[in-house]
Amino acid sequence: MCQVCDQPAAADDADDAPTFLQCSYCNLSYHNSSECLGKAGGALVPKRHVEKEDCEWSCPRCWSPVIAKALSFAEAKPKKGVLGKKAAKKRNTTAPKPKAKPPKGAQ
Repeated sequence: MCQVCDQPAAADDADDAPTFLQCSYCNLSYHNSSECLGKAGGALVPKRHVEKEDCEWSCPRCWSPVIAKALSFAEAKPKKGVLGKKAAKKRNTTAPKPKAKPPKGAQ
């Protein structure tokens, strides 16, 4: 049953009927139409993708937390420095510096 219109999937021989999409991660289902999937906040899936047997699809309910998390990472301030480069360790400037040894033969 479609979560929006409460209608079952159309018969396989009906060419004009929208494709029935079942979420790969939960038990929700929607018709691939602007009246059903569009009202739920989802984008319509191209027919060539839906016809594949191994098509995995995520409903708007499962997809929205993923998008929110991705947007929060994108909005986060990037750290200064070069990615993967180790930061230089700061030297302790309060400790006395060791005395330099005079060069050999300078005595």
